[in-house]
Amino acid sequence: MSKWFKKQITNVALSLGNFEKNTFGQESIDGGTETGKHQRLNQNSVMDALLRGEITEDVEKLRWRIYKTSSAMKNYGTKVVGYTIDGHPITKITYVGDEERLAKMKIEPSDDYQLIMVVDNTNISASVQTSLDLNINIYDEVVESETINTVDSNIIETDDLINSESNINLESNKTSTIGEIKNINIELNLPISLTREYTPKFKLENYTKKLHVKEISDKEFLLEFFISKYPEQFDKNNHFFLSDIKKILSNPKQYNSTVDFNTVHFITNNTVGVPDFLEFEYHKIKFDKIVEFNEFYVLKFTSEVKIEANSIIEKFKHAELDEKYNNKEKRN
Repeated sequence: MSKWFKKQITNVALSLGNFEKNTFGQESIDGGTETGKHQRLNQNSVMDALLRGEITEDVEKLRWRIYKTSSAMKNYGTKVVGYTIDGHPITKITYVGDEERLAKMKIEPSDDYQLIMVVDNTNISASVQTSLDLNINIYDEVVESETINTVDSNIIETDDLINSESNINLESNKTSTIGEIKNINIELNLPISLTREYTPKFKLENYTKKLHVKEISDKEFLLEFFISKYPEQFDKNNHFFLSDIKKILSNPKQYNSTVDFNTVHFITNNTVGVPDFLEFEYHKIKFDKIVEFNEFYVLKFTSEVKIEANSIIEKFKHAELDEKYNNKEKRN
């Protein structure tokens, strides 16, 4: 009788042990039926939702907090006001408004239009997912690199042909951009983008360091593309591009596909003169001239505004959280 009783106690203990493991464990365990329970680590947390790409209420609030913080911190900078006995700098956070920052900008002086915006054209870093998706090739002395420089001899003479024969009809599928690096592992993600009807010899946006926007009238603006005079050390195509710029400088009335485009589009991010996350687009582009200014060639274009200061984050606005910020309520 005692052996039978001990056997039943053992079976009950094993059953309860499996039930507890199945209920509170991180893995699904077969409990004798076709169903099981699976629980992820940090399930229902903000971190878990971000990793899984889920848009929850907490994620929406976090997104809007990031936008608000980024906008608030844009016009603040750190200034060194002294040094400690050990030589460490003493810093102070100060407010620097857009007007003050614009006033410190070096402006090309050949016109007297008001500078309203300075757009930095530094390449935007790729996302983590994009980096993970790259097909990385390990160098092998036997295997040649897949990166090639494509220079089409036909397109080099395209501009000269257009200037001499006005009835030439270009087809974009029969032209290619010279100096274009074809490598599936390298993609430029520049803030400034240009749209064109035909493929140019060189893409101006790829060599632009910054863009100055000056106001001519309510709807008309002067766009100034700043190009460094000095070629990149490891970019052979940059030499060809600068030679092309010098051709335009010497004969600005002659057609050149490099300065032929339809629209200029960008979204502000650390742009001097306006808040972040605003969309701008300019059209009816007309080439004006090229001037030399300090270490830059400045390519000037007249344009009209098509999209002006369209907020791309307004649709993500969290009204309840925004009201709490406005009322300066404490976070729960």
